[in-house]
Amino acid sequence: MAHRIYIYNVDLKDKVEFPTLLAEWNYVLPALLTPLFAVGIRTKGTLLYADKDAGVERLRQFYDLLEKTYQLQENTSFVVARNQLFDFLENLPFETFKIDGRDVFDMQEEKHSEQAKNWVLEIKQDIRYFEEALVTQSLAPLDEVLDRVSIRSFLDILETDWIAYGVGYWEKAAIQDKGVSIYEEGGKYGLKDRYGNTLIGATYTRLHAWNESGIALVEKDNRFGFISNLGEELVPCMYDWAVDPHEVDGKHYAEVKKGENWGVLEVETAHWALEPIYDFVRWVYEGYFTTKQDNAFQLYHIDGRCIIDESSAEPFQFDFKNLFFVQAKGSISRKYYQRNGLVFGTFMEDVLQPLANGYFWTKPNKLQKKINILKPDGQALAANTNRIIARDGYQTIAYLDGKEWKIYSLENHVFRLEEDVISKLSLDEIGDYVVDVFVLTTARGQGIYQASAGRWLLQPEVDHQKITYCFMEFMRITTSRGMCYFDVKLEALSEGYDYICEPIHYPNASWKKGELLILFREDRLYNVDLQKQVVEISALEIPSFYADMQNLNVNDQQYFDAFYQRVINV
Repeated sequence: MAHRIYIYNVDLKDKVEFPTLLAEWNYVLPALLTPLFAVGIRTKGTLLYADKDAGVERLRQFYDLLEKTYQLQENTSFVVARNQLFDFLENLPFETFKIDGRDVFDMQEEKHSEQAKNWVLEIKQDIRYFEEALVTQSLAPLDEVLDRVSIRSFLDILETDWIAYGVGYWEKAAIQDKGVSIYEEGGKYGLKDRYGNTLIGATYTRLHAWNESGIALVEKDNRFGFISNLGEELVPCMYDWAVDPHEVDGKHYAEVKKGENWGVLEVETAHWALEPIYDFVRWVYEGYFTTKQDNAFQLYHIDGRCIIDESSAEPFQFDFKNLFFVQAKGSISRKYYQRNGLVFGTFMEDVLQPLANGYFWTKPNKLQKKINILKPDGQALAANTNRIIARDGYQTIAYLDGKEWKIYSLENHVFRLEEDVISKLSLDEIGDYVVDVFVLTTARGQGIYQASAGRWLLQPEVDHQKITYCFMEFMRITTSRGMCYFDVKLEALSEGYDYICEPIHYPNASWKKGELLILFREDRLYNVDLQKQVVEISALEIPSFYADMQNLNVNDQQYFDAFYQRVINV
């Protein structure tokens, strides 16, 4: 998980803070926004602070230079985004930016306060480059800044889709937050902006909480409508009842009652997605709604399509396995439907277990004692099997067919190794490092197989007596001559050793200490270092390894003890 830098707007004098987080960035300040923190950058303890107003002006000057250099004056997307960015920054209420980099500081052992001081020095050095660029009206002084982040030009940064000319760096909620507050007057509610100006008068008897997009359900004179936290009336209070809206693909839809009938209203346009002709409407999932008409339920999509026109006495529901279902009162079984409306099958609750790419398997239950594996259309891939191996993140499964194992690619929809008889199959922690990997035993011997690619990483051989997981991406292979290890990521097989075990000193979080494997050969001891190089451990170092061997499992400890007594205590 990436470590983050967090940006806030604060009033240091009154010790208040803008209620919304402005931004969170991975590891470093974005090069495009460095001028924003060019004035008054300083530390206080572990935090950094910079002057807002002067920084916004410096950033505006830099944007002027970018606009001139790249001739963006006629680029509508740039102009709109620039205006939105500076409208947001200039209207922040407080005079100071607070920069919290403590999450990034946790990556190093140095004191946070020292790291903060060093970071200010680095920022000031970059600011010098930007100042030179502004004075010379040339971006050439900034080449070193771009080289450091491996970017060819600031135009490439500006035109990156998610950056959106700089707007994308900031939290959507912060940009939309205009500091609107709810006020009460005479038992009714309205909206004011951060400066106390009235946006909407106190006319609502009830005002629901804002959703994430800043839309709220309101009530006035026993009628319902919707407003935005920008102070806009989206839908006048004219309906007999309504519920909070649901976001679907960036738009908002709500169940609304008009007279005696229900429909689904698109809030932003106030147009009907589903006309108000139903006795009942309820949101199910994403853009799907269950409707009731003439005492029968059906399933509709907001685009007007009837998904399931098979009438039901009960409402349709969604079970978050990408299937809809209906369950009759008093029944222990559910009838499942695919998203296209076709019937998937009838099963008890919690029997269906999802696999990748729309496949399922069924848990044994009182109605079905064995496992079935189902294709995305509900048809059987395999029936009445006793065992299945299915791991999260894997695109392949394995199941027992009689006394043989079968491997099936859920991504390519094909069986693997159909020409081989697989008598044994194992799956262990190696799947944390390389997915879709199995250790298989066939007539040719044991090997390591990557099922998603349909190929052997380590060809099966009879002399591979045992293949087991050792550490991280390393497998341990026992042969008639001793042991060797196999790096699954590099697909590299080592030379032979007498014995191999996991590390005594696990690599630490910064990957500066520790080893990956311990190797024994005759009277010599080796380790695989963090660069995956084999390094001999000197006779003087062996006692310190021996003293720490309690980190090993019992079998490895016993081998190390016997080695130590034979080699050191001779």
